[in-house]
Parts: sequence; C-alpha cells; structure tokens
Amino acid sequence: MGGSFNSEKRATRITEEGTRQIDELLEALSPDEYFFVIGNKLRGYEKYLLEHNRKGFLIFAFVPTMISREEQRKLTAAGVQIRVSTESEGMGIYKSFNYEIFERRPSVLLAFDGNSSAENMIQEARNGKGRATIFVWEKSSVLREKALSLEGYVRFFDADHPLAEQIGRLCKG
Repeated sequence: MGGSFNSEKRATRITEEGTRQIDELLEALSPDEYFFVIGNKLRGYEKYLLEHNRKGFLIFAFVPTMISREEQRKLTAAGVQIRVSTESEGMGIYKSFNYEIFERRPSVLLAFDGNSSAENMIQEARNGKGRATIFVWEKSSVLREKALSLEGYVRFFDADHPLAEQIGRLCKG
C-alpha cells in the first residue's frame, strides 16, 4: 500500500528513503518467487514500483467493478495484470485483498501510506487464515497507530530496519 489507499483529498508523498526501501527490495527478491499486488490508482509508491520493475516482477492491480475508460487505459498502459474486485468503489477493494490473498495464502503486506481503507487492510491481513506478515513504515503516523494497536502482529521498517533485510531474514527462517 502506498498510493491507492488514500482518499482523493490526501496524496502520498514519495520520499528518497521510501524509494530506497523499494529499490533494495526489488534487488533482493526474485521474480520467480514473488509477485506484487497493488491498488487501482497507480500513484505514489505503487507507481514507483511499476516504473522501477526492471527485473520483470508480475504486478497485479485490484480494481473496483466501476472504473472510467481513462482509468482502464491507464491500467492497460501500465502493463499490470488486472483482477476485478467485487467492490464497486476503490476504497472497498481491501475486502478483495482479504478474500483473494489473506484468507488463501501466505503473504507479506507492505504498508507505506494510507488512511482508513489501509487500516482496514492491515486488520484484514492480521485476521486472515493465510498467515500474512505485516510491515508498516515507521514514518506513516496513521498506519503506525493502527499497527501499535495490534500489539505484536506488525513489524516496522525504516532506514535502521530495512524492509529488504527483514524479509530476507523471514525467508531464511
């Protein structure tokens, strides 16, 4: 999460530290073993991920059932695989992430930014049967508050605790 899970009134601001976290993660992971699932807006860190996917990771985007022609063109041009949510509104697609991912398979949730729908997705990942490991960026005050409320179910990442290193330790353990 890092662009699609905000209201229209709040945009994700990309930082050098955030892009470095993504760059290191893309370098450390293998496209043969991992894929990414993003929201429908193609903004913020999700857009950055798409633009810097030099290793050719599969990237899926959950989209609401109701999108404009312009949104459809933008998604098609981005080259993402599209998965249609059962939700008609973008802020409700977190429910499809839950059903399609968190209830069915082991996963990793990377939360860079977001508001209430992002908080809901963190909760869904926590409650899912598929064993999700949840990472929240320490600098995201809204998501940090939600993460702290889950006491022990969320890991934080920042410059001192890089995401790529933490995921690398998970894969070895």
